[in-house]
Amino acid sequence: MLHKGVAHGTRLSHPLLAWNALRIEKCIDDAEKDLPELLIKELASDEIEAMRKAGREEEAIA
Repeated sequence: MLHKGVAHGTRLSHPLLAWNALRIEKCIDDAEKDLPELLIKELASDEIEAMRKAGREEEAIA
């Protein structure tokens, strides 16, 4: 989490730069919050595909 404090830990010469830095921090934080859910969905879809390839479509659908 090296991105923390980008806007607060340094002196930014223009308020717009500080505002943009805060927006970037928020985007990174939001992405980090969504990451576990996205990984679970990706793993589930990989598992379903593996079951289909193995001929176990009934299990994959359930």
